[in-house]
Amino acid sequence: MTDEKILQNNLIRFLSILLLIAMAMCDTENETYIKRTDLVSITEFSIPDSTISVSDTVEIQATAKVNNGCWKDLHFIYTELNDTAYSLKAYGTFESHGTCPTVEVSKDTSFDFSPVQEGYNLFFVTRNPYQYTVDTLVVND
Repeated sequence: MTDEKILQNNLIRFLSILLLIAMAMCDTENETYIKRTDLVSITEFSIPDSTISVSDTVEIQATAKVNNGCWKDLHFIYTELNDTAYSLKAYGTFESHGTCPTVEVSKDTSFDFSPVQEGYNLFFVTRNPYQYTVDTLVVND
């Protein structure tokens, strides 16, 4: 192989490597894109302290809020843990391409609750990923 041919092959390899490095440096869009579903804070929760009997129906209300415009699709998940214990959590989808508008995103919910047993009914409300509140509804019969 001639020196000229070796030089030409090395130049092609060098330019190919340089082109790959340049393309990798230009692909910054994927580095800043984030999308995940996560807990959001329940900032307000309302439930009566007591009810007269098991046949009564009470309204439970809650509000989830975040101060970041990258959050969307907020929703609540209500779970019956057993006959006298219940859980309420809020979730949302966080999607960002690098910057987020400073706006409040919120979602309200309300639903009817009918206790199935007299005595204390416990509601575990997730306030944020690190804290929950226990609220009690006393059913007198």
